Amino acid sequence: MKKMLISLLLLQILSHPNLWAKSLGPHVHGSVHLDMATDKKQLLVMLKSPAESFLDFEYRPKTRKEKKLQEKVKSQWNQKLLNYLGPQTLKDCKITKSNWKQEFNGQTHSSIIAESYIECKSNLKGRSLQISLKKEYPHINEINLQLIREDGPLLNKKFTESLFTIQL
Repeated sequence: MKKMLISLLLLQILSHPNLWAKSLGPHVHGSVHLDMATDKKQLLVMLKSPAESFLDFEYRPKTRKEKKLQEKVKSQWNQKLLNYLGPQTLKDCKITKSNWKQEFNGQTHSSIIAESYIECKSNLKGRSLQISLKKEYPHINEINLQLIREDGPLLNKKFTESLFTIQL
């Protein structure tokens, strides 16, 4: 079931018409794509964004300060993700696998690509998540959320608020 859900999410994302148009042209600073899928007690979270939204720069980190910031943001994805999604709602959950990278396109453009697999002790259906990425990263202007719920209904919505709630 997990593989089928992940395949469905990837198919949905890859077939989205705006994905290919954006990947061939310039990316939009401040715009984050957050994709999630639920399957009983599991939550898959995938993020793609221009690096500027998280690092305030897009080139390869050069100074010690920039390298330290890059490592901090990477570490925060792995350590604070549950807080960004709603620590009270996910208190019975843990991250089982996580990946974060800065992917470069030439000398002056890069994107953050991240994903995490979250496992919970009880079913996720009906839980509310409070997404708060914008509170930590002020360069984020909007979050384009796509959520595939276990029972099928798709949520595809743009959020500009610093904190917003979604229903799993």
